[in-house]
Amino acid sequence: MIVSSGGYPPGTFEERGDDPVPLTIYLSDVGGPIRSLFGMAHKHVFAIARDPKTGWPLPTEGMTERAWQMRCATDPDVVDYQTQPMRLEYMSGSILVSWLPDYWILWRSGEIEIGEVKVDEAGLADPAYRRKLQVGFSLMARMGWHGRVRYRRNILGTPERQVNVATLYPDRSARTERSHMAVFHRLRTQASDLCFGDLVAELDRDRPMHSQAVAHRLICAGRVHADLDDLLTEDTAVTLRDRTFAVSPFRVRA
Repeated sequence: MIVSSGGYPPGTFEERGDDPVPLTIYLSDVGGPIRSLFGMAHKHVFAIARDPKTGWPLPTEGMTERAWQMRCATDPDVVDYQTQPMRLEYMSGSILVSWLPDYWILWRSGEIEIGEVKVDEAGLADPAYRRKLQVGFSLMARMGWHGRVRYRRNILGTPERQVNVATLYPDRSARTERSHMAVFHRLRTQASDLCFGDLVAELDRDRPMHSQAVAHRLICAGRVHADLDDLLTEDTAVTLRDRTFAVSPFRVRA
């Protein structure tokens, strides 16, 4: 059972066709993060971001979590995500433990990933903490979810990826009009594969700067796919894609 923080009876998440998974998941009553990070007892700088991809506030603590949030916002294969999303309770050996993951992600493939963000392996130095994550990840696997630790070096990625994220992120909320989507659908019908420069040239012929911003937003939204590990230029090959109908189970609940 997925339960909210508002007092629903604790229970277990019923695994499909198998024994119940001994795990309780607490979600925010109002949706979004279960932990705001507001307060004075934080070792790192914290921030609250917004992203049309989620519709909820996205609190982050430290520059590595912030970098991961920006990468999720600009990755065309991330359908939905949340930072500080839930609290999980389960048994680690004979001890009842509580784990607050740094994030969850719904990928376009339908895979759900829940995990932690760390600067490097030193963040897992505590044996009890490592054990807690190992047990949590094994429970995730039993439900078909993927537990993962993301390190800063992999989050930042290639220099080209870093430039692309910095370029795309400010345009994730660019104003997109019906005329832009009409052009998008026409281009997709004619040829789903084209160059980024051709897409920008067609989306809004009267406002080239705004046209580029709309194209950037379509990448962030997953409607346009590009290899962001290569520098995004007008010659970059892009694919126009249909909307995905994958839905996170954390948004469909009582």
